[in-house]
Amino acid sequence: MSLATCAAAVNISADPSPRDGAPRSMEHGAGAERRLGSTGVMVRWTAMKDGDQRPLELGGQRYREGLCGLGRKQVWLSQVHGSRVVRVTGPEISLGEPADALVSARDDVCLTIFVADCAPVVLASREGVMAAVHAGWRGLMAGVVHAAVTAMASMGATEIIGAVGPCVHAECYEFSARDLDAVASRFGDEVRSTAAGGQSSLDLPAAVSVALREAGVSCVFQAIECTACSGLHFSHRAMRSPERQAMLVWRQSEKERDQENAGLFGKYGSRLVPNTQVL
Repeated sequence: MSLATCAAAVNISADPSPRDGAPRSMEHGAGAERRLGSTGVMVRWTAMKDGDQRPLELGGQRYREGLCGLGRKQVWLSQVHGSRVVRVTGPEISLGEPADALVSARDDVCLTIFVADCAPVVLASREGVMAAVHAGWRGLMAGVVHAAVTAMASMGATEIIGAVGPCVHAECYEFSARDLDAVASRFGDEVRSTAAGGQSSLDLPAAVSVALREAGVSCVFQAIECTACSGLHFSHRAMRSPERQAMLVWRQSEKERDQENAGLFGKYGSRLVPNTQVL
């Protein structure tokens, strides 16, 4: 199954230029660091080439600091497909909390979500409040996106933008009619689709888009890779992979922004390179 087939199935253009207010889409959502507009919030979606990103406590490999927000404290969850949000507000950080979203305004932490088919969603505001959200269909039904936005607002966020990393797409996401009816009753018939074999399927990117729109979030980027058939990602659905990609979210410090503006890059500088995208 080709990447082009999946891209066509979700009706997302590979043109990185926004048209008619639609989110910019890139064939290669994984790998590079990206900054969400002028918020100072950075995101990186890893891929299979980066290896299993789960910490030892979750059965993965030891984490490699070079991918983790440039020297920051990594914060991660035991994801449960619900709507609980963990606020990271102080230096004492509890790892592995049962939840599906992390929210913080600190510049010394790296918020981390693990995925193999679910949608990794980053949210950011110009006030520097950020969120990392694990959005599978059950979490979306439970209201995880709205819960994360509400938590951000309680920490001072006003206008919020979002971006969605690689996840499973409709062409590869056969779904039972009963569950699909339930999701469609919540998010609308635009989430209904058809898998490659003709079975009913869920358009997960469409469901995420509706959830973001309902929460008042402007989506500025949506990766078009399908984790199940891109050949670039671990996939639970396609390969029963125990390994996971990571979405890494962090906020630039004032020092880092000054270094970047001056063209200097210190030990924990942003490492921006010419092909790094500003979303």
